[in-house]
Amino acid sequence: NIMAVRGTGTTLLCGGEYLVGPGLLYGADGNISGATNLFPRLFVDLYDNAKAKNVAAVQEASEKIALIHGMTSQAGVGWLSVFKYAAEKMGLMQPFSCKPYAVPDENQKRQIDRILEQFI
Repeated sequence: NIMAVRGTGTTLLCGGEYLVGPGLLYGADGNISGATNLFPRLFVDLYDNAKAKNVAAVQEASEKIALIHGMTSQAGVGWLSVFKYAAEKMGLMQPFSCKPYAVPDENQKRQIDRILEQFI
């Protein structure tokens, strides 16, 4: 219960990208998200809009985050491999993954690319 920790000095963070918008609107302080590293502006805007109670903007950002979150499950490889490939496409790093993670194959890369095209 978010309301139970308010005023206690406890910091409440959301763990899933897809929960951060509603969590912030209901009083969470922030989130822990791998996708924030790839799309920092999206998450900063989401945070600012949630704190301003701009529900429409939070909903719009949450829909984009759902696409990003879906990218990790649709490709059929581990989330870390997807994020590393996305980071490479964005010019941030090389896509090296250690076992048990594999580099996405060409079909998986196309699936990831279709989603990334909306953001880069």
